Amino acid sequence: MSCCLPSSSNGAAPVQPTGSGDSQPPVVRTKVEELAITKGWYSNITNADFVSIYGHRVLRVTLQKPIPEGYRIDSYANNNWLCLRNNELGGMWKIISVSEGSRVVHCEISKKFYGDGDAPGPSGGVVGGRNGAGTIVSAAVAAGAASSSGASGSATAGGEVTAFAEPIQPAVPLSFISEDHFDWEVVQREDRTIVVAKSDIHNEPLARIHPDECMSAKQGYVFILQPLVAICRANVHNVGSIDTIDQSFVTSFLSEVRLRGICKHVDPLYVQQFMKLLNFEEKLYVLRIKEEQSIERYSSYTQSVIPGYYDYAMKIVMKGTFHEEFELQSFPLDIQDLNVVITCNRPNIVTFQPNIEYPSLFMLQDFQLKSVFDVAYKELIMIECNHSNPLESSSGYVYPRFNFRTRLARKSGYYASNVAIPIGIISALSIISMSINEDGSRLETADRLGITLTLLLTAVAYKFVVASSLPTLSYQTLLDKYVWCCFAFMIIISIENAIVPIIINRCKSSGNNSSSVENAESYLALVLGVIYFLVNAYWFVLAWTMMRTYQSESEQVYREEKERRAIAAATATAGTTTTR
Repeated sequence: MSCCLPSSSNGAAPVQPTGSGDSQPPVVRTKVEELAITKGWYSNITNADFVSIYGHRVLRVTLQKPIPEGYRIDSYANNNWLCLRNNELGGMWKIISVSEGSRVVHCEISKKFYGDGDAPGPSGGVVGGRNGAGTIVSAAVAAGAASSSGASGSATAGGEVTAFAEPIQPAVPLSFISEDHFDWEVVQREDRTIVVAKSDIHNEPLARIHPDECMSAKQGYVFILQPLVAICRANVHNVGSIDTIDQSFVTSFLSEVRLRGICKHVDPLYVQQFMKLLNFEEKLYVLRIKEEQSIERYSSYTQSVIPGYYDYAMKIVMKGTFHEEFELQSFPLDIQDLNVVITCNRPNIVTFQPNIEYPSLFMLQDFQLKSVFDVAYKELIMIECNHSNPLESSSGYVYPRFNFRTRLARKSGYYASNVAIPIGIISALSIISMSINEDGSRLETADRLGITLTLLLTAVAYKFVVASSLPTLSYQTLLDKYVWCCFAFMIIISIENAIVPIIINRCKSSGNNSSSVENAESYLALVLGVIYFLVNAYWFVLAWTMMRTYQSESEQVYREEKERRAIAAATATAGTTTTR
């Protein structure tokens, strides 16, 4: 039987041997569905022992049922943890190879002892003495660390460190063994949440999913560790600045990723070691950052709403400038979603769910831009949990992520009073170029064109004012379209001022009466005035309708979200909700 040790922690998946010793190239995971390859799979253990392969000591587990076809070891994606239950080697082991028709699994041995005085161990780990309670405590080495000699250490009565060629205790990456011989094991509940549970294995029949077969197994049973279920929320403290030109915004927030009911013991040590193995907490990143002003990360370990359990929460408090691609087609009646995205840069390790019992909130009283924007959902922050696009990863990985967002609606009063209304009045004044003198004669052509062109240049100046408030866009905003309508009206008036005198002169030169043309011009001025009024009325109704529609939709979403949260809170109060 052959075995290949995993490569260095560079993110590459190790080669997986087949039963014949031939290796297969690593398989890149590109679909979220591949997470479920081993979901619900379990197998009784036929045999579990330690063997030496190529000078390395490994755990060999022989299974009754093979691992499902399609499973591939991928150390970067963290889908290679074998969980043993009801076995003296119970715990979480890192798989390094699968062979013999996926019925034989080899697992890495990684272990360190620690106590009052830490000292470097023979394999680069840390070996220490007894702790204050007189107990030798074993903990997990970070994922990817391998002991090249298989040696471990023990503390003598005087606290000195002694190295042994063979492990004293089974070196289980997540089996915390104390003097009372209780095992710390990884348990997967029926709702797919993961628990690091300290209890007597005979009194903890978590095999209730498959009670008959699992409990009858003398050697215990195994399953593949599935993604953790983490509930998330965020509180936005403030939105300090929104730069429409740079398409960015400044915000400060607190985000929380909580593992509900992760452990039964009051000591957080075991959960912390569990998190180090999975390399989860260090891989939580905030995306779309333009400038990071301040950031603080910390964790808490508190009693859960689940009786007898504790929660482990990872929190990020941050203030910074974030990129956001604004949708400005309706400017200045635009509605903007401000998003902050948080991801776990380890695929297949966690599934995010929104916290419906303790929802996300926006500190509305601290909002500094109330004179410029309305907050559509008031104090509510919406959270969406999803996955990244595999095309965004050069290796085709899919990463879990969640984004929290608030929706702001721009108040259009400034642009209406300083741009739209002035340019509308300017374009309306161009009709006076079609007026007549006191004696009833027409204005000279030069005078008429002088009026319209002067007003047109003034309108162009206002167009530059609008452009200075917007980024470089490849499309026209709502305000741009209105300005162009005003331009078009003034251009029509200018063309009329240039053409009508030509028609009148031709009538006079041919001996015809030109009074009919002059009378027609008066009617034309009236028609153009009515058209201009109707066009402006259309824009007014359009703007009013858009604002009313936005308000109606926002109020509906707000009411529905409030009702949903109220139902969730009532359900939790009744004791039927177990997620936070």
